[in-house]
Amino acid sequence: MKKHIIAALALILTFAASCNKGPAEIPENPFCAEDFFITATCGSPDSRTQRDDAGKMYWSPGDEIAVVAFNKSSQKLTPVVKFVATNDTPSATAKFRPAAVQDYGEFDYASFKEVWDNDTYDHIAVYPYKSNLSIGYEKSSSQYSVKHSFAFSQTGVAGTFAPGAYPSLAWSHDSNFSFKHPLGGLKFSVQSENVVKATLSVTFDNNNITLATAEEWLNVKEDGSVSVTGYSYGGDTQTNSLELTPEKGVFTPGEAYYFVCPPSTTVENLTLTLEKADGSKTAHKIDKQYQFKRSTFASMMDADGGCEWKTAVPLVDPAVIEAGKAGGEITFGVKCAAEYEVEADADWLLDMGAEGDALSGTRTHTFVVKRNEGAARSATINVKNAAATVPVTVNQAAGEALPGYPSIVRHHSALVVNNYSCAHYSVVNSQMRIFKNAHADMMEFTNIFTNSQYRDEPFNEAVQYNHNYYPDAVLDGRRKAEDEDVILKVFAETDAVYPPMTSIGLSSGIEGTTLTIDLKVYAYKAGTYRISAYMGYTAQAMGNYNIYNVSRVHATENPNAGIAGQEYELQAGMNTIHLTKTIKATYANNIPYLFVFAYVQVPFGDLPVLHDSGFKHNLYVDNCRYAAVGTTVEPEVN
Repeated sequence: MKKHIIAALALILTFAASCNKGPAEIPENPFCAEDFFITATCGSPDSRTQRDDAGKMYWSPGDEIAVVAFNKSSQKLTPVVKFVATNDTPSATAKFRPAAVQDYGEFDYASFKEVWDNDTYDHIAVYPYKSNLSIGYEKSSSQYSVKHSFAFSQTGVAGTFAPGAYPSLAWSHDSNFSFKHPLGGLKFSVQSENVVKATLSVTFDNNNITLATAEEWLNVKEDGSVSVTGYSYGGDTQTNSLELTPEKGVFTPGEAYYFVCPPSTTVENLTLTLEKADGSKTAHKIDKQYQFKRSTFASMMDADGGCEWKTAVPLVDPAVIEAGKAGGEITFGVKCAAEYEVEADADWLLDMGAEGDALSGTRTHTFVVKRNEGAARSATINVKNAAATVPVTVNQAAGEALPGYPSIVRHHSALVVNNYSCAHYSVVNSQMRIFKNAHADMMEFTNIFTNSQYRDEPFNEAVQYNHNYYPDAVLDGRRKAEDEDVILKVFAETDAVYPPMTSIGLSSGIEGTTLTIDLKVYAYKAGTYRISAYMGYTAQAMGNYNIYNVSRVHATENPNAGIAGQEYELQAGMNTIHLTKTIKATYANNIPYLFVFAYVQVPFGDLPVLHDSGFKHNLYVDNCRYAAVGTTVEPEVN
């Protein structure tokens, strides 16, 4: 008989379903002179085919596996042979026998058996069976790889896996196989009736990492270990969510169901969303890091226990909000099972974004109400989607105009404060320079080190802004600058609620070891203000960290004033402040690379605190100014 030994082909692999049926009828095999059996074991914890209620793994009667023999030296691969389980009842260990007829016709089992008994051939088995098996061998890692088509939409079977959804592999040099499973996933159950769909989704720190890819390599090594390698990426070939639909139309309360997914790197915000037949939804969200592991199933039993089932109609609380004349932040919460939009019908309401999940909990929306300088007023914020439009009414008390208020140009401040040096400063500074270029002198920034290494005098100013190791840019003394969106929101909320009360002009010079800074400070009204002035390098000043605008000298009369600045009693109108500071003589040789940064802080008083982020102070930066040493800028007030 002719031996059917062919070269390995790259064929398409799609795992077929495993059948849970009665005792297998093994037909007589006319091509074998003697019975040909292999033994497959799936009883170890990391070897899975089917699963019972107690979590034990077993072979079902009639289960089918694909078997090939491979010669590593000649790269010869036999055709795929279907082997069928001969056990009458579910068992962790079963004998498998070749089927009498292959999908592609009759097959010479005698020749296959002859190859099988040849010591130069390895034996690879894959569950479930598929005739067009795509398999390869990587010599450097002694690893066999089988292409697997992964299903983003899966079928849920009570108490076990959907047939064929949970493949396993085994390597052997004889006829004894120990199957192991490279995938993992989530085990869950529900309490409620009429649940028709479950969706597993994750949020990654790195959005380029996905939960699964449409095609993957399932790998098995000669030591029996298994793994997974992603195969196709981009577009519809990757996903961060999986769907599970029960085979009977609804999930049986109390029964275990399984999502199958590849091992993954650390994920965050693991969410199981459940949907009923009437369209209502709920979600069980885990706000911690988790890593899907091979052959391991996270457990989320009674996943809807204590959860609130929500409809597509938004539930909003409160429905009416009262705001004071000074304006400030207002918030309301939304619970909803469907996507929705929020829209205000007045320009004195500024949308500052939202946090939270409307399905698994409450999504909190924040708006800033502008300062009111006229009669009492009302506006509506509509929460709307295809199901309904729900209004939130905002009423603001009457205010009064600022008498004789001039036109003042505001310069927003960004203070990069830290008490250590680290490479992370380079990232923050790169962002600040981009923002500075985008917004010109609408924003000024400086780095303030609080230790003596990069300062001419030591002072622990970090405690005033609750900073420790990593640097952050604090905008207007109130809120961290995380990205462009945050910066623009801080600009908007500051200008809406806090009209600038001051404007700064400055001039400076160095003679010998004496630094002089003359400030012109306009104040709209008399009062106590805090003022800080720093001098430092404009160019890169810290090794290879690409850090610019590093403040080296704090030019205050009181050296302990810190970031909060020194108190000054200012009269309404223009005020002058003269500052002198003894500095190192080397600064006189670097005047073209020096700058002065000054800012005025004002107590919050009766104005609201906006996003103070837990910083330890009750001041905000009202205005600031930046100028090269030796130059003069005037206050910008009409």
